[in-house]
Amino acid sequence: MSAHKGFRLKLPTGTLPLPPGAYEIGRSAHCQVILEGAKVSRLHARIVVDESGVAIEDLGSSNGVFVNSKRILRGKAAIAPGDRLLVGDVELELTVGDLHPTVPPDVRPSGRPTLVESLPSPSSTSGSPRTTATTKVHALELLGSVAERAIGTGDAKRAEMILEGRLREVLAAAAVDSWDARSRELAVESALLLARSLPAARWLDFAVDLLAATRTLPTERELGAFDGAVSRVTGADARKLQDYTNLVRAMPASLEKVRSLQRLEALLATVCGRQ
Repeated sequence: MSAHKGFRLKLPTGTLPLPPGAYEIGRSAHCQVILEGAKVSRLHARIVVDESGVAIEDLGSSNGVFVNSKRILRGKAAIAPGDRLLVGDVELELTVGDLHPTVPPDVRPSGRPTLVESLPSPSSTSGSPRTTATTKVHALELLGSVAERAIGTGDAKRAEMILEGRLREVLAAAAVDSWDARSRELAVESALLLARSLPAARWLDFAVDLLAATRTLPTERELGAFDGAVSRVTGADARKLQDYTNLVRAMPASLEKVRSLQRLEALLATVCGRQ
């Protein structure tokens, strides 16, 4: 069964979507899936999701990883929906299909509220770009919380590795008008977080590209994040920001547009002054 079917990892506190990628499991704050069991090692196991399916690997834990009561002794073990996993003393289950997953608190270390909105089954999307975007929003919000924890421990490059692929997907969706407001908001917020944490001009430019592609005004929160990023970054593309400012200037009149233009022009002056 291939990864595009929509795998989920069932935990004691909810279910976690598993888009393609690698997920480290353990008690460490660096793990993508954080478990609090007494027998769980800091870095206990890794789940890998790719085009061939799903596999789990014991990373040298003290108390082992069991698949359907059989301990993994070496290497990776392929797992399939319905398989029950024991990581230390915490039981997990791989599932797929018609679920309504929630992001559990123990994989959202940033302290944000638990996400309880239901997700449609990937098998029921019928190719709808909006439904697909909704699924990606949840994955981006989850990855964003893990990235924030990495930044909090001083590892901004790891945060970039966690977020980059998903952010590129959101920008690609925007290019074909297959985006929604929440995915745009999360992506802009995450890009500006990377811009000021690394610091890296390319992520500030990415945020501008995404706003331009969606032809939307920045929120007050995003403008504040731009201020923070611009104060730390050198080498941002002034031409991109100028083009986006011109796009905003051509939008229908509104109080939000006037406020945005004032802030954008100030940002542009700062970017040009730092060239």
